[in-house]
Amino acid sequence: FRIMGGGNVGIGLGTGIPDTILDIDGAFSVRGMAVPALSPAGQGRVYFDSTSNTFKVSQNGSDYGELVGSGAIDDLSDAFTDYVTEHNMILGGNPASANAALTAGAERNVFIGEAAGATTANSTAATDYNTAIGYQALTALTSGASNVAIGGYALDANTSGTYNTAVGGSALSANTTASYNTAVGRRALYVNIIGTPNVAMGYQALDANTTGTNNIAIGNDALGANTINNYNTALGIDALLNNNDAGTATNASQNTAVGFEALKANTTGYNNTALGHQALDANTTGVRNTAIGLGALGSSTTASYNTAMGRSALYDNTTGGYNTALGYNAGRAGTANTTGTYNTYIGYEAQANAADYTNSAAIGNSAVITASNMMQFGNA
Repeated sequence: FRIMGGGNVGIGLGTGIPDTILDIDGAFSVRGMAVPALSPAGQGRVYFDSTSNTFKVSQNGSDYGELVGSGAIDDLSDAFTDYVTEHNMILGGNPASANAALTAGAERNVFIGEAAGATTANSTAATDYNTAIGYQALTALTSGASNVAIGGYALDANTSGTYNTAVGGSALSANTTASYNTAVGRRALYVNIIGTPNVAMGYQALDANTTGTNNIAIGNDALGANTINNYNTALGIDALLNNNDAGTATNASQNTAVGFEALKANTTGYNNTALGHQALDANTTGVRNTAIGLGALGSSTTASYNTAMGRSALYDNTTGGYNTALGYNAGRAGTANTTGTYNTYIGYEAQANAADYTNSAAIGNSAVITASNMMQFGNA
């Protein structure tokens, strides 16, 4: 025991010089005691608690907490594991399930976050292979299996749905029993209840879908209004944005839109295909149209059975049906086809000199039809 002139104290150092205020070489014992006063601000205080038989610490006036854990998650106050038996891990989980096993047979689940995952009472022996990370993610889970929910409120209403993947705040939030859905992005497939299987990637993609099935939406707000309609594919921001017929599931179905705002205005039209920036973007109720190219059939609203391939092909067509245009500005150059029907335009700027001809064909570079029921080959 040595006390140096500077005030440093050494215990068990032999001839050694203490380097700090208290320098101990060897083990020392601390007897248990009742909880002392909290440490003053700017200080720390440690004691050995006689009730819990653990070291506790107060820092900067804070309440006392455990100084040293055992290194096992099981010993945290809001965690539970049963690796040896059911292989579950719960960290910060539902209050009813923290520090408690799930129903016997429920296995290989990981729940991380406040109120995340199934509770002891709600889980069943079939509650297997689920992963929930985030506040109230998968919080209503009962018998559902093989679900992945990452983000606050992701899949939070899901009870028995299986094989769902939700990544993003409130993704698949209303889903209850539907299975095989994939939602990536905040509020993707937000109100889906029983629709399956759907894929939504992007902010609010398919966010109004409730019972629609086999839809694919990739891009912010893609298929954003769709509720019960099926077999639609939308790739691009605002693609098929307004697609919806809440009264008839077969309407507003089997559409394919690829490109920014492709088929954006479509409401009840079905069997349409739009490939290109704003292709068929004004179509509302027209059916069985095909538009390939930037702005192809861009003004068409209620027209049906048109095929346009090429930039701005049949761009100004509004209600004319059964037309075919192949080539840059085909059916748009000259006097644009707007209400004409059963016309064919093939070639660069193949055109007409009136907007409403029928049963005519212009074939060749800048070929011009001048009447109904005629064919024009070339521009001579």
